[in-house]
Amino acid sequence: MMNKHDVLQAIRELHARGELSRSEVLHALEGKHGSHGGRGFKITDVLYFLGGIIVLSGITVFIGQHWEELNSLTRVLVTFGSGVAAYAVGLTFLQRTEYRFLSGTFFFLSALLIPTGIAVALHEWGNSSDIVFAEVIISFLSLLTYAASYAVFKKHYFLTFSIIFATWFFFALTNWMTADNPVFNGETFMEYRVLVTGLSYMLLGYSFRNNSLSSFTRPLYTIGALGFLMAAFALGGFDRDTFTLWEFMFPALCFGFIFLSTMVRSNEFLFAGSFFLMVDIFKITSDYFTDSFGWPLSLILCGIALIVIGFVTLRVQKKYIRD
Repeated sequence: MMNKHDVLQAIRELHARGELSRSEVLHALEGKHGSHGGRGFKITDVLYFLGGIIVLSGITVFIGQHWEELNSLTRVLVTFGSGVAAYAVGLTFLQRTEYRFLSGTFFFLSALLIPTGIAVALHEWGNSSDIVFAEVIISFLSLLTYAASYAVFKKHYFLTFSIIFATWFFFALTNWMTADNPVFNGETFMEYRVLVTGLSYMLLGYSFRNNSLSSFTRPLYTIGALGFLMAAFALGGFDRDTFTLWEFMFPALCFGFIFLSTMVRSNEFLFAGSFFLMVDIFKITSDYFTDSFGWPLSLILCGIALIVIGFVTLRVQKKYIRD
């Protein structure tokens, strides 16, 4: 346990690094939640975000109205330049403790405008016909920008942008690498890539679970589990006359997620596995039992199965996941 000297020394170090202001210390001593804490902060946070959206909408409308009148350089400046300006303003606010909470809004604007500006620059001065390769360049440069920003500033919104742009880069790069190969042009290749992306999200969320990035775990689990199971379900196909390996494996995958939820104590895995198990039961019932049993009996069996799954899901949640 820290003694009084250790606490005071920690406060001095945080203040020297600009991570803690004098007013925040005074507010804490008065029993408040900080200069920007509590419910008021959350409301103003939403207002700042909405304000950023309105600013972006205004820029978009202005550019759209005068686009044909602008030359190539001006088009790049009003898009890419606006993104760089928004990033610079966010950086300025980030350096000032009392305005740091505003920085995320401007970095959000920059994350939308900078890729748009790069796309405009490539269209105006590059080879506009190769759209697939342009996506690779845009996503890579955006990923590089915000991954470097996260490495320097350690802000969660930079990590969010990095994950989004990394996902875009993965899809753009695989599109470009397989563009001339007809084997990879179908829906199956897309489903496998979604499968890999979902698995990557879940592994990333698992790696964050016990550190300062634990707030990312649940969203990554949710998106990853839904993406993985959705892709696996699609790989099973929808042709009732063809029984594929993925269709055979899918119930086991759903049960696997339910079992995994008890190991990592995740409601996200539990409900994703249960939901897609219900969907699969309904699909199997409609494909293979309606002709033999008829729709009324098939619906009764399907309903009973869904009730059982719901009951088991609730029991698993109460016994293994809830504290």
